[in-house]
Amino acid sequence: MKVKHDTPDLLVVEDTPWLIGAALILFVLMFAGAGLLLLAEGQSFGLLFLLVGGGLGFGGFWAFVRREQVILDRSAGEVVQRRRTIFGQTEERQPLAALCRAVIETHRSRKGGTSFRVELDFGPNGQSPVVSYFTNGGGPARIAHAINDWLDKGRGAA
Repeated sequence: MKVKHDTPDLLVVEDTPWLIGAALILFVLMFAGAGLLLLAEGQSFGLLFLLVGGGLGFGGFWAFVRREQVILDRSAGEVVQRRRTIFGQTEERQPLAALCRAVIETHRSRKGGTSFRVELDFGPNGQSPVVSYFTNGGGPARIAHAINDWLDKGRGAA
């Protein structure tokens, strides 16, 4: 996740998985290309390469490649959460006044590993994840800090 835009009236946080998307496209192209070459040579199992390899890559692209964006808009007084996949976009809107803060959700695996994600805390209305996945490292803490700083600056000015 990255902060794409940070002004007193607007904060945009976005995650676009370019590397995963490019790797999956290469995967699909390799299997589809191999399948087409085998079919052109008259070998029918090229169809297996084309359909299974290409289909798995396409399924992975559908499952893992999504642009997720959070827009905190002080002038409109709302929080917009967008998720876009190759098949469409979903969008949720909530009042900015209902947003208490950004928090870090922790997930512990059975093997003892820990991963994190940022969630928006809307108080009694519950929490909403900023991204759909957990990750390790300092990214979630950095994004939560940016959101909370932006919220605090706006509350101090009000």
